[in-house]
Amino acid sequence: MLELPEKLIIQEIEDIYQSLLEAQESTDELCLDGHAVTKADTAAIQLLCSLKQHLESQNKTLKWQAPSEMLIESATLLGMSDYLELTVQEE
Repeated sequence: MLELPEKLIIQEIEDIYQSLLEAQESTDELCLDGHAVTKADTAAIQLLCSLKQHLESQNKTLKWQAPSEMLIESATLLGMSDYLELTVQEE
């Protein structure tokens, strides 16, 4: 499982990209923990969409652990929450 940083923003995208790249190499199911995300911009959502597309092309899956409301809201505003399968988690 890879914990996403508090700020998923373009200024941090290279570091985030490297972390995602390394994490996806060693598993068939990449699980992202998004509980700490308080800000996610368009570049970050695009990166997550690209990651999902890449994983699918490798017959791998993307799973979520506790995505924050802000992460879900950001993806929803861009029309990508369904594609990313980001939903409010039932407790």
